[in-house]
Amino acid sequence: MKTAVAITIAWSVAVALFAPAVSAGQNSAATHAAPASQSAAGRYQALTTLSRQIIQLRASSSAALSESSNAQIDAQTKLIATSAELAEVLNRRGELETRLEALKRGSGAALRRLPTHEERTAAAALLQREIALREEIRIQQAVVARHDSVRLHASAQLRLTDAAFARYRALASGGTFNMNLRESNGDTPTAEFWGEVAELADAVNARFRIRWTSYPTDRATVFYQTVRERERGDRPRSLPATTNSVQEFAMGCYYIWLQRGARITSDYNREICVLGNIPEVVLVEQE
Repeated sequence: MKTAVAITIAWSVAVALFAPAVSAGQNSAATHAAPASQSAAGRYQALTTLSRQIIQLRASSSAALSESSNAQIDAQTKLIATSAELAEVLNRRGELETRLEALKRGSGAALRRLPTHEERTAAAALLQREIALREEIRIQQAVVARHDSVRLHASAQLRLTDAAFARYRALASGGTFNMNLRESNGDTPTAEFWGEVAELADAVNARFRIRWTSYPTDRATVFYQTVRERERGDRPRSLPATTNSVQEFAMGCYYIWLQRGARITSDYNREICVLGNIPEVVLVEQE
């Protein structure tokens, strides 16, 4: 456990080295309109949020892997002990049944007899213990299998965070930050940058719960694209539920609009940057 914690701390420091410094007075919960996609502040906030999420994901995955590994070792140890006890019980049952069968089939009247009450009680107790041990083994095997699944998932999450960190490092090293002013030295976020932010945010679950509201009426479908997706001509995506509803949304800057069927009903070119926890996005439908 101590080794896992030490590795997580060291890994977190490595991520933090690439993350811009955070001012205590900075407000991380805001909705940014189009200028955010072209500003150093928007770039700064996106990188800061991503670094925190990657560190948290790495820490939780490491903890889950360590906890599951320890639990699996305990279950395997119990499984070995239970299997050994079952083998002993089966051996004792076999010996008792062989002895009783020999008495019933004895060649002389003095040797032939039925099992005593104590012998029947002992045989029944061994049978009950065998049944209980087999059930314990079934449960312990299920526990081992479940922790196998947990460990596989946690290991996959760790590989994901390693890959995410490599992509994050490439993003963060693309600009030079003034640590006091939180501004980049002439670096303007590009469509490629925001496309990477959206994909990376989705990969590491950097998502926010937002109420999507259409005005003046509800039940419209929210469609969205990154700038890069629009430039490439990619098919737009849509939120699973219609307005007005609370839905999760990956961090990034997007073109976001409303549709009713195939008809676009709001500004198709409205750009919204979701860079923190925000309560609501309101989209106004046009006449």
